Amino acid sequence: KTEDICLSFCKRDSRIIYIRQEKNIGAAKNFEFVLNESRGRYFMWAAADDLRSSNFLNENICFLEKNNGYIASTSPNCFENLQHTKPINFSLDGSLEHRISVFFDNCWKSHGVFYSVIRRKTLAEYKHHGEYFFAADWSLIMYLISKGKINRTENELITSGVNGISSSKDAWRTFRTHIVCWALPFYKFSLHTLNLKLNVTKRYKLLLLLKLIKLNFNAMKDQIISELYIFYVHHIKTHRKKKTENRLTL
Repeated sequence: KTEDICLSFCKRDSRIIYIRQEKNIGAAKNFEFVLNESRGRYFMWAAADDLRSSNFLNENICFLEKNNGYIASTSPNCFENLQHTKPINFSLDGSLEHRISVFFDNCWKSHGVFYSVIRRKTLAEYKHHGEYFFAADWSLIMYLISKGKINRTENELITSGVNGISSSKDAWRTFRTHIVCWALPFYKFSLHTLNLKLNVTKRYKLLLLLKLIKLNFNAMKDQIISELYIFYVHHIKTHRKKKTENRLTL
């Protein structure tokens, strides 16, 4: 009853606009669509399986209103199956080199940063909205990092769902759209990162390149292990099915 629920809120508040796609255009294209439809000074994506504490918007928008040097603001986040663990709360402020280093140290748990409250004008200037590739969210975060600091409040919370595509066992296979993805699973993320106009030293640019090489190398190994596991499970299931069929035949 999603449509009925949304329309009921539209009747309560004229600021709420509900749009239903005629067909499924995919997550990436839909994220781009809602950004293009927005008109506000600030913007925030909201995934279907995520929850935010009631004062999340107020806390983060008030911070951005008072701190022009920040491009986005978010709150600590956790995952729904790990709600009793310490929330993820790394911030991306300080110098550009520091922000980049902190991001790479925490990139695998950066979901809460992607779902920040963001200054819409800067967000709209990102060139890769609607593109579908592994770590597309990381690419956007790197772009935001290059434009300014990202705050993390001490209060409020985002609880992220755990049933997304990137959490599935065949995630590599889902995002593998080109043969180069076997050797460089993060090649598009790496390409976008290297194309950013980063005001850092030559030494740090070399260090960033090494970080990207290491990231791709580790991902390549993980991808191969994942494929071997999927092949093994499929082989075992096929073998058991044949044994069952032979018994039934006998």
